[in-house]
Amino acid sequence: MDPAWLPEGPQITSPPALLPTRSTSFSVIGRHITLALLTPSRIPALYTIFGGTQNAHIFKFLPIGPYISPENLGLEISSLLESANDWIYAVIPTSRSPSQLKMEEKEKVDGEERQEASKEEVLGILSLSRPLPAHHTIDLGAIFSSLLQRTTGATEAVYLLLRHCFVDLGYQRVEWRCNDRNEASKRAAVRLGFKWEGCLRREKVYKGRGRDTNVFAVVGDEWEEMRGGMERWLEEENFDEWGRQRRGLEVVRGEVMRERKA
Repeated sequence: MDPAWLPEGPQITSPPALLPTRSTSFSVIGRHITLALLTPSRIPALYTIFGGTQNAHIFKFLPIGPYISPENLGLEISSLLESANDWIYAVIPTSRSPSQLKMEEKEKVDGEERQEASKEEVLGILSLSRPLPAHHTIDLGAIFSSLLQRTTGATEAVYLLLRHCFVDLGYQRVEWRCNDRNEASKRAAVRLGFKWEGCLRREKVYKGRGRDTNVFAVVGDEWEEMRGGMERWLEEENFDEWGRQRRGLEVVRGEVMRERKA
């Protein structure tokens, strides 16, 4: 065959990625956070952190919520659990038994203040969706309560699910999508190490509003630097006795990148 007609691009010889498991025994355990597949029995706990007018702001840029009653939340989350293309994980503290789960304190990162957190069984949810195993691509989403936002545990939760995608399931591309108006989500994606790829204009309509979608992603050859930065940042030595970081995640990731290039 004429070489001019041969396909171009990196040759992919690895087998298709795996779909995430739906086993209720699945969990990924970190130092601060454990991820467990969300089950119907945990749905009522979500209303404590996501329900009511005091939490409505969490859903301003999301296609779901807000929730004015436990029944309202239960119906929508139960529907998501039945979806064939969505896997939802409860974010719970590692350091407590199920009857005592709580975050000891809100450890704000990047110089932000800290505040006390009350007892909660579930602190947020993460999701995997839109899997394309043959193309090694999957989406990661996050909805964190105010107790978990901008904490060490929030960073660890995303790290644990990313590691599961790349190492355990064999994906080579993980996407982070968000509303173009959601500045907090865009900042979080960049801080974590996702690369901005562009904006899909008027990609969706929900709640009667048009949405421009920003797409961020990390691919296989970037994962090791991202992983190295997260793991080094999460080391106990990077935090003082009050749980405050000594060096920011982006600073640490930069160190890892320079070391790998040396």
